[in-house]
Amino acid sequence: MPQSYAAANPIADFVGIVVGIFVGNGTPSHPHAGLLVGNGYSWTAETCPAGPCDGGNGGLLGNGGNGFNGGNGGSAGWIGNGGDGGDGSTGGAGGDGGRGGLFIGSGGSGGAGGAGTAGGQAGGGGGDGGSAGWLSVLGNGGAGGAGGAGGAGAPGAVYVKPGGTGGAGGAGGVGGDGSWILGLGGAGGRGGDGGSGGTGGVAAAGGAGGSGGSGGAGGSGRVVVLFGNRAPGGDGGTGGTGGAGGGVDAGAGSSGGVGGTGADDGAGGSGGTGGSGGTAGGTIRFTPLAQPLVAFVNDSRADTSGTAASLLTPINYNADIFAAVPALMTANYGFDGYMGVPGLNGTTVVDREIAAAFNVAWENVDPALGAPQRSYTSAVSTDSVEAAYGVDLLLADTMPLVFSNPLLPTTMDPTDFLVTLSDGSQVVPLTAAFLPNLEFNERQTVVIAGPFGNRLQPGEPGALYPVSVTVVEDSTPLQMLTNSGIISAVGLSQSSSNPYVIGNGPRLVAAKLNYFSNLGEGGPIGIGLTSENNSGSDLYGNQAQYRLRLYTSAGFSPDGIASLLPSEFSRYFVLEATADDGSPVVITEANVPVDVGSVGTITVVGLADLAPAGTSENAAYVEDHDNYYDVILAGDPAAIARLTSVRMPSSGGYSPVYNPGGPGNDPTAPGAAPGPFTVPSTDHSVSVTNDLDGTQVVTFVEVEGSVQRNPVTGQPIGTLVGLAVEDVVTGQQINAYRDPNGLVFYASFAPEAG
Repeated sequence: MPQSYAAANPIADFVGIVVGIFVGNGTPSHPHAGLLVGNGYSWTAETCPAGPCDGGNGGLLGNGGNGFNGGNGGSAGWIGNGGDGGDGSTGGAGGDGGRGGLFIGSGGSGGAGGAGTAGGQAGGGGGDGGSAGWLSVLGNGGAGGAGGAGGAGAPGAVYVKPGGTGGAGGAGGVGGDGSWILGLGGAGGRGGDGGSGGTGGVAAAGGAGGSGGSGGAGGSGRVVVLFGNRAPGGDGGTGGTGGAGGGVDAGAGSSGGVGGTGADDGAGGSGGTGGSGGTAGGTIRFTPLAQPLVAFVNDSRADTSGTAASLLTPINYNADIFAAVPALMTANYGFDGYMGVPGLNGTTVVDREIAAAFNVAWENVDPALGAPQRSYTSAVSTDSVEAAYGVDLLLADTMPLVFSNPLLPTTMDPTDFLVTLSDGSQVVPLTAAFLPNLEFNERQTVVIAGPFGNRLQPGEPGALYPVSVTVVEDSTPLQMLTNSGIISAVGLSQSSSNPYVIGNGPRLVAAKLNYFSNLGEGGPIGIGLTSENNSGSDLYGNQAQYRLRLYTSAGFSPDGIASLLPSEFSRYFVLEATADDGSPVVITEANVPVDVGSVGTITVVGLADLAPAGTSENAAYVEDHDNYYDVILAGDPAAIARLTSVRMPSSGGYSPVYNPGGPGNDPTAPGAAPGPFTVPSTDHSVSVTNDLDGTQVVTFVEVEGSVQRNPVTGQPIGTLVGLAVEDVVTGQQINAYRDPNGLVFYASFAPEAG
């Protein structure tokens, strides 16, 4: 049966169109109302996703629509209220309120200015309030919009760069005028608050807070023609708080915003409150004598050569001492055949096949992340080895040599070390470098490379592996620093464990507790950008009150390739403290204050000394893979002092860690390297060394070349010039000295008198 349709009625359609022109509310496609009756369209986030959208105008009888994203409010016709202006988007001005009806109706309120973004962007100004109609007999002026808050100043990421000034608060909008017969003027908008100043670099002051925005002027009005109303001006915005200083110099607070003026004798707004001065972002004070030290360290930091030799500068800066007696703490076989893999230069399927052919592990990573090669493998190509070390290595083995004390970089080279193998032969390394332990306070660990063995188990035919390492005398004998001066490292020796044998996984060798300090953080940018801006204060700001530095026998990884993440404390570690009654207090989670009894609480803030602050935590995250991991803490000093041990359970809900020769996350994938791979960690603990008084750190920096030494004792000779750097909490000091030849150097210990 044929389907029937309603007959079209062109006359009715025409009438509908004509009526719509004169009567009807606005729509997104036609924001203005009908000419005679209707309200203008008010925009929303769904209909105005970007850019300012002005509210539609009302009909002769009807209200104006509201603006959005800084759009102006629509105006009314003869009778009706104006629409409100839209709040500004980030840093943008608020929209003005729409005008009220010509005869009756109030003006719309101005939109608030958008807040400025970090980096010191100014807040947007508030929109002006809409006025009543020109012939209005009844109607109030709209209030001016509040100014947006200024953005926080940029941090001084560079060592001596001050923090940026906070953004100024936006001005408050002007209040709209009321009816000339009966109506109140709109109040002026409040000025926006100034942004806080940025945190200063390690040796720099914090930025000043941004100034508060001025309050908007109040609108005028009348009450029965004769009496002007007293619309108040808006209050000025509060000045921004000064930024935290990198040292003890903090940023100044800024002045408050100016109060808005009243209209027609209306009261002026209150002036804004001045900003607070910034807090000290650290505990370090630099005197003018420190300028050559800071400049020398910065010059080294700016080295873009990308070579291991860039780390052999005479800089040991606030470096930790991890044991009471100087020692070679561990000298374990690292992993076999990862240094110098031919053709392994990318992340393609071909590179994965090359890795498998040379028996190095490969990580399964989502290609959409655009991850660097280090996210896929811990092996290093022949090209990269030659570029960094200046030598040709082919499938060389590695060994991390973990010393208790910082080594003098200018005395370290491959001929300092002699490796004894399981067959009785002895090998001099082909390379010796601080990489990846490249920061100025990380010169305690050397990684050597050479032909040290294979992956066969001890006792199997052909098995070869290191059994010990000894520091031997060469033409430039290796020296190390103590808190009383320079000593020789020659003669130190340590047995070597085999990482392919169960039970010989990586371990903690020390855990050292200090007040947090940025001194010595960072290194030459050309060889290790991942070590820049990765400290506790970079990641956690002023929450970084204490640093529990974990010193390890090898780099840690959940599978041998992937990185530890800042949020993963509870995945690997357990801290233990002592309660009032002597019982243990176990700390297993981050960001949870743990009561240690009458002395207060301890909070684990997170892990640091990983990748630069702001790096996304996913499979593309690449940390610096060195022998140092920082547990950042906050809490009461007496409670913090009760920390006794760090444990790595490595099972039962806790992940083990591998050194960089581990299996990766997909060792059984088709075509994967056959292995074997290095073994995981097992349950172990290490005691916490309390160095809150800062006595077990040492500095020795020769800024003008090798200084004169006593030929018998080996100690530097110098005359005190004065104090250069001081930790105001612990009292630790670094002084400037001058040797008999006039060369300046810096030391935390007293040299021999000149």
